[in-house]
Amino acid sequence: MMFLLLCLFPQGLNWRTISTEHFDIHYYVRDEIANEIARIAEEVYSELTPVWGEPEGKTSIVVTDLWDNGNGLASVLPFNTVIISLSAMPPWECREEWLRTVISHEYSHIIFLSKQGGIFAIISHIFGKWFAPNSFLSSLLIEGFASFNEGGPRRLWDAILRLQIIHHRFPELDKVMRENVVSFPGPLSPYLYGYYFTEFLIDRYGKKKIKDFYTSSSSLPLEEFQARRAFGKSMKKLWEEFRKYLENKYSEEIKEINKFPLTVSTTLVDNLWWVTDLKVSTKGIFYVNVYDVHELPGIWWLSRNGKRKKLMEGFVNGSIALTANERYLACVKFEQRDYWLEGDVYLYDFEKMKEIRLSKGMHAKYVAFSPGGEEMVVVLSRDGTDNLFLMKMGSPKDTLRLTSNPDFTTCYYPAFSPDGKKIIFGMRLPGDYPDLYLLDMESGEIKRITQNEAVELQPSFTPEGNIIFSSDLSGIFNIYLYSLDDNSLYRLTNVEGAALSPFIKGDSLYFIELTMKKFSIKKTALIVLGVEDNKKEPKAGERSTEKDVVKRKGKYNMYLKTKPFAWRPIFSMKGRESYYGGEVFAGDPLLLNTWRFAGVYLPGDDAISFCIDYNNHHILPSLSFTYGGAWVKKEGWVWNTFSFGVALWSSSKLNQSWGMDFSYMWERSLWIKYEADSFGWYRETERYWVRTTGFRINVRYRDIEEYHASISPERGKEVVLGIGSGYLKFAWRQYIHLFKHTVLEARAFIGPCNFDDFLLVTREINLPLYTYIFPYYQAAAFCSFSLHFPIFYPERGFSIIPVYFKKVSGSVFTDFGWPLVYPFFPIVSFYNYPPPLRFAGLELRLDLDFLGYPLRIRAGGAWDFLIDEMRLYLTL
Repeated sequence: MMFLLLCLFPQGLNWRTISTEHFDIHYYVRDEIANEIARIAEEVYSELTPVWGEPEGKTSIVVTDLWDNGNGLASVLPFNTVIISLSAMPPWECREEWLRTVISHEYSHIIFLSKQGGIFAIISHIFGKWFAPNSFLSSLLIEGFASFNEGGPRRLWDAILRLQIIHHRFPELDKVMRENVVSFPGPLSPYLYGYYFTEFLIDRYGKKKIKDFYTSSSSLPLEEFQARRAFGKSMKKLWEEFRKYLENKYSEEIKEINKFPLTVSTTLVDNLWWVTDLKVSTKGIFYVNVYDVHELPGIWWLSRNGKRKKLMEGFVNGSIALTANERYLACVKFEQRDYWLEGDVYLYDFEKMKEIRLSKGMHAKYVAFSPGGEEMVVVLSRDGTDNLFLMKMGSPKDTLRLTSNPDFTTCYYPAFSPDGKKIIFGMRLPGDYPDLYLLDMESGEIKRITQNEAVELQPSFTPEGNIIFSSDLSGIFNIYLYSLDDNSLYRLTNVEGAALSPFIKGDSLYFIELTMKKFSIKKTALIVLGVEDNKKEPKAGERSTEKDVVKRKGKYNMYLKTKPFAWRPIFSMKGRESYYGGEVFAGDPLLLNTWRFAGVYLPGDDAISFCIDYNNHHILPSLSFTYGGAWVKKEGWVWNTFSFGVALWSSSKLNQSWGMDFSYMWERSLWIKYEADSFGWYRETERYWVRTTGFRINVRYRDIEEYHASISPERGKEVVLGIGSGYLKFAWRQYIHLFKHTVLEARAFIGPCNFDDFLLVTREINLPLYTYIFPYYQAAAFCSFSLHFPIFYPERGFSIIPVYFKKVSGSVFTDFGWPLVYPFFPIVSFYNYPPPLRFAGLELRLDLDFLGYPLRIRAGGAWDFLIDEMRLYLTL
C-alpha cells in the first residue's frame, strides 16, 4: 500500500529535503511548514523513544498537501517511512496539535513494527528487510499502541464504550481483534478498543511490561503466548479485567447523566452509520452519511413521507448547506485526481434535479450559504492553514478573503446569521482551545464566543439570532444554546451517548444521536435543562519554544538517495536445468526510482544469465527499462534483450479509472546449427544471430463499486483491450447488484493463457485437487456467469492462533468456451477444431485474515460436461 501511494505522487514536483538527527523530511510545500514538522518530529522522538526504544536508522517523513481526506500512513518495508497529509485532520484540532498527533501515531508504528528478534533479526541482517514480525499481531494491539501514544480524550469513542457498558453489550475479545465487517463501529474497532485496552494494560501493569511484550513478540509473534509470559494471564482474562476497568472508568460519567432526566425524543430514522450533519426543510431532512460498510458515502434525503433517497454520492466533508428558497444544496465533496482526493464545492439543483461542480482543485473543507443565497462562505486550506473566504455563486473563482489566520490554524463549520451580517464558526489557534468565534462582516472584527476546553461542533444560528451547537462541555456531547442577548450558555439535551448536529425548525429541535442502534436522527421539543459555565482562562495562544533541529537542507536527488535495501537467493535443483544465484533490490526513500539486479549461474550449460530492471515514477506515472543477457563459456554471448515500457493512468471519479501501458522489446539470440558426420558425431556447421522486435499496448478501464461488507465488486465493469506483435487480448467483466450484496457477474475473455486444464483458467484456480489433463493450449475464448451471495459474517478470531474469520459466501456458476492455438486463428480445419468445454458448479468462499494479511479460500465443485464427471478444486 505504501509503495503504491508513493508511486502515485504527481510528476514533476519540486521535492526538497531537510535532515535532522533522526529524520529526513521530504516535501514540496513551504520551508516553514517542513521546519515545523521537523521540530515536532524530534520532540515526538524525545517523548517516545526513552520509553519504547528507537527504530534502527533514520525515518523518512513525506509531506503532501494534495490529499484532502485522510491523515497519515507508516511502513517499515523497505524503509522506515511516514506519509503526512497537511489538509486532513479533525476540525477541532489546530495544525500543530494535529501534526503532533499524527506523527506520534505513525512513529509509534515505526517503533513497534521495526522491532526484530530471533530468526527474523537473522534474516534481516543477512537479506535485508523482508519481514515486520509485529505486523503479524492483531490490529487491536497494533493500532491500540499507536493510538494510545497520540494522547488526548476521545469523546465519541468514549460514547460508544459507555453505551456498551450501560446496556451490558460489551463485545468479546474474539469479535474485535481486527476490523469489524458489518458490526458497528466497523473499521474503527481496532483503534477504539485497542486504544483503551492499551490504556488499561499500562494503568494496571506498567509501560515496561508492554515494552517487554512487544519486544518478545518480534521474535515469536503469537500474542496469547506473549501475554501469558509478560502479564501472567491469558488474553481473555485480560479482556475481562478490561471490561471491569471500563465500568469503573465511566461510573462518574454515568452519574453525570443521571443528574437530569434523559431527553425524550422521536426517532425519525436509526441504524445509520457515521452521520455528521443534517438540515431540515419543507422538502424533508437531508443528512450526510460519511461512511457505511454497505454502500458508498453520500448525502441522503429523507422525505416527509418517510422515503429515503441518495441525493449525492461521494466523500462529503461532513457539512451541508441549504439556500433559504430551498432550491440549492451545497457541500464540499472529495473527488479523485490522480488517485488523490481533493475537496471542491458542489451544488445540487432541486429544480433541475442535477449535481453541479462549482470549483476544481480548490482544497475546500466547509461551505455555508448567505441568507440571500447569492454568496457562500468557504473554508479553504493552504499549506496547512485554514481561512474563511467569501465566494459568489456565479463566479466561484472570484473569492474574497475574510480572515488572515496564523500558520496551523484550523477553521470549521461556518454559518451565516439570519440577517447575513455575522458568521459563526469554529476555530482553533495554535496552542489554544477549540472555540466558537463570531465574525462581523462589516468591521471584520472577530469576537470569541466560547472559552473552555470543550470541543464545540456544528454551530448555527436559530431564527431568533442565537447560536446553537454541540459540545462535550460535561464530558458528553450534548446540545447547547448560546444567547447573544445575555451571553449565557444553556443546555438543551441529556443523552447517554452523544447528541450532535442540532437544527431548529419551528418549535422543534432536530439532532443526531449516537445510540446502541448506531446513529439516529431525532426530534424533540426545545427544553432548557440548565445554565452552564462557559468561561475559562484562554491559553497563551503561542506555540512551543522554537528550536532549530535542521542539520542539512537541499534538493531531493532520487539518484543520490538510491541504495540497496534487500536481496534474496534464487535457486532450482532440477538436474541439468539447475541454477543458482540471487537478486538485489534498490531504490530511494520516496521510491521514485527502483532497481532490480538478478544473476544466476547454470552449471549444466556452464552459463551465466543476468537481468537489470529499472522503474521511474517521477518522469511519468511509470517508466520502466529491462536489460538482460546470457553468456556461455563455449559460445560467449548467446542472448541479449532490451525492453522498455510506459504506463499512464487517470482517475476522474470515486471508483472510476483508466490506464494504458505500452512496451517495446528487442531481442538478439545466437543460433547454432549442428550436423552429424559419418561417425555419428555432431559438429557445428553454422552460427548466426536472430533479431526480433515486438510491441504491446494494453488499455484498461475500470468503473467498480465495492464496499467494506461486499463479497465481490457490486456494480460496474472492467474492460481490458490489448494488441501487439502476435498478441491480442480482450477481457470484460460486468457486475450487476441484485440485493443485499448478492451480485450477478458476467465475464468474457479471449487471449493468451497457457493451460492444460480449461477449468483452471475459467475459475482462476491455483490449487486443483483433481485435474483432467487436456491437450496443451496457449490461448482461450470463453464466457462465464456467476451469482455471488453472502452466507454470514463470522467476525471472529482467536488469540491462540493469528487468524480472524470475516466473511463466508457462495456462488453458483456456469462456464463455456474453446481452447485456441496461438496466436489464435486460424484453426487448421474444421475437423481438428477442439470441442467446446462446459462447466456448471457451486463454490464456497471464506475471507479471513491470517498473520495480518487478507486471504480468500475458495472450495468448489464443477460438473464437466465433456467427460461427465465432477471436478473438485481448492484455491487461495
